[in-house]
Amino acid sequence: MGFKYPSYYDTSDGDIIYFPFLEELIEACGKDFNFVCRNKDTGQFGAETFSGIVITKCKTSDEAVANLWLALNKN
Repeated sequence: MGFKYPSYYDTSDGDIIYFPFLEELIEACGKDFNFVCRNKDTGQFGAETFSGIVITKCKTSDEAVANLWLALNKN
């Protein structure tokens, strides 16, 4: 693995915002996570579960997996 930046940010008003790494997002999706991919023609990213939830048209792999996690946890 390459160099990792800090996964949090201190705001000027003292709030701390946490930014999970891609592998943490994948782990949070659980055993249903299948894959994340990049469309070679559009450059957009997508992610999919074994149960058939599909996320497309994302700008980054992190965004695709985060949206997948949101879809899995919408209840």
